[in-house]
Amino acid sequence: MTIQNILLLITIATLTACSTPEEQSTYAYQHYKEQYIQFANILTECGNKRKKTLSDSTIDILKTLPQDSIEGFGHVINLADRKCMANIYRDFMESLLLAEVENYKNGHSVIEHELLIIKKIQFMDLYLPAKRKFEHLPADTQKALLSIQEMQEPFDGLDALERAWPKIYGVE
Repeated sequence: MTIQNILLLITIATLTACSTPEEQSTYAYQHYKEQYIQFANILTECGNKRKKTLSDSTIDILKTLPQDSIEGFGHVINLADRKCMANIYRDFMESLLLAEVENYKNGHSVIEHELLIIKKIQFMDLYLPAKRKFEHLPADTQKALLSIQEMQEPFDGLDALERAWPKIYGVE
């Protein structure tokens, strides 16, 4: 049994040991807020890494790809961000789901309203359109974008777009 599973079991056991439904909702929400703080810190660190520009050799590789590669570029940027966030993103989502389930079971409307606001802010439709565009690219273009090692970590996507496709995004 992994440490994550053990921690999840402890969390669930603690929630069920609480004496009232309101306490369960409150505990789940507090756990979520703690995870949110950790997530926000990692998100900031990953954002700082996004200042890194891609090397000229990577830009040269991008220039050889078909122009429609641009359509999937946002998804590659999102994947690099997710990889940077690694397990904390999963833990954050788990805590959000747990808080929502407890809230739903116990009808704690104040928490429900706060969670709805946070979800709207945090999960705007940034990922789905980029993923969809990426999936519509030819398989060889997808593979080429995903195989660029330097793009596996956060990087300055706008700089890369301007340098790789200057006619579209930059000044030529």
